[in-house]
Amino acid sequence: MPLVLITGFPGVGKTTVVQAVARAVTTALAKTGGDQRVAGFITEELVAEAAEVVDTGDGGGDGGAGAGPAKTDGARKERVGFDVVNLETGDRAPLARLLDKAARPPQRGPRMGKWVVNSDAFGKLAGVSLAREATVYIVDEIGKMELFSRKFVDRTRELCAWGAADSCFVIATVASKGTGFISEVKDMKVARVIDVTAATRDELPNTLANEVLAWCAAHPKARPGAAQAAQAALPRAMPAVAPAAGGGGSKTVQASLCLIPDGALWPGIQAIREQHDKHLVRWMPHINLLYPFVHLDDFDAAAERLAEGLQTIAPFELRFDKLGVFHHSKKSHTFWLDPQTVKADAGCPLDALYSRLVDLFPNCNDTNTKSEAGFRPHLSLGQVKGNPPNMAEMAALWPGGGYTVSHVHLIYRSDFHDPFHVRRAVALGDPAGSGRAIDWKYTAGAEGYWTEVHTGKMSNDVPNGSD
Repeated sequence: MPLVLITGFPGVGKTTVVQAVARAVTTALAKTGGDQRVAGFITEELVAEAAEVVDTGDGGGDGGAGAGPAKTDGARKERVGFDVVNLETGDRAPLARLLDKAARPPQRGPRMGKWVVNSDAFGKLAGVSLAREATVYIVDEIGKMELFSRKFVDRTRELCAWGAADSCFVIATVASKGTGFISEVKDMKVARVIDVTAATRDELPNTLANEVLAWCAAHPKARPGAAQAAQAALPRAMPAVAPAAGGGGSKTVQASLCLIPDGALWPGIQAIREQHDKHLVRWMPHINLLYPFVHLDDFDAAAERLAEGLQTIAPFELRFDKLGVFHHSKKSHTFWLDPQTVKADAGCPLDALYSRLVDLFPNCNDTNTKSEAGFRPHLSLGQVKGNPPNMAEMAALWPGGGYTVSHVHLIYRSDFHDPFHVRRAVALGDPAGSGRAIDWKYTAGAEGYWTEVHTGKMSNDVPNGSD
């Protein structure tokens, strides 16, 4: 199947492999005199020695662009950034640069660890590189930095669908770890995932180049197919309702549709989280329903769709009287509050709410696929390293409590490391309950849990759009 995903540890040589494949295939196709061509881009890391900046020619890694050690030849070199390079034209654009707090003018763009991502410049060059009608596409890479560009995600999803439909040959490098689109593309049943190692990287370019050329010879008129065929080939493509949620249908880990418990429960919850939860300053107390969720630009349309779709879901009572634990490994555990509902004659209202949300946004059902048990609602309290937590001791920290679920909240963060903001609150059981656009930043501070961004007003009340 002409959809190949190259993965492996940072620095193992994924970019080197696809660059060699692109070079060999481009040369061979040019000799045929036909109109088949290779399009796409690669990522190059930049390292600095003193004031000099040089290319090492090997991007790629779990941070999006390379996260492995910078190459050296005896002198000390420091990685300072990543560029993306159009394979056909050689044009290049910055993907990321080291954060420099003293820079003037200040650096702009999403932050990821020590990097500032230039998602606009990257999206523009990647868009041009992948927009050409071609037979073979090289995408280097599908990583966390690149996912800040929605245009890139949408175009790459489309290309993967065309590859799955046998309309073109797609080779993409993919971060070895990651959620959202990274895991989505790996989960495509039609994709072939190749794990590059030091033992295989030298022979792999020749093997792949021969495979690509054989496919091109067997498909002399292959071109990207119609969008309808592409959508049919995607196992997790957005359905026909996607335009109502903003048109593109892509999702991001910068957004979530969740439940936020009433402010009266927060002092007890936060007291535990302050001692145990490494995510305290970024995530408010919450229960993720759909995560990742649609982009901020799609929140207005999503809120309208939610209000219409949830008008038959009435507010309901939710109790937190039990604790649970996830065992990620023998030495890594997360403990959480177990939400319980008072079951009505029609069944569990929380289950009914979640089922309806998945019907409305089927492409955002990641919370239903993380385990064989399916969706497991929980409100995380903290993490424990080493031996499993003593649940009796943990339970003694929490007196129990509950609240009335009257809204679902659409939250968003501009950067992976920033606190979330509540941007919409949609009322249950109200077809006109889409509310209005708001911007309350979660602050987790002693003076107030929330700050209204435009006025500076602080509050301990969970924002619902009515104030």
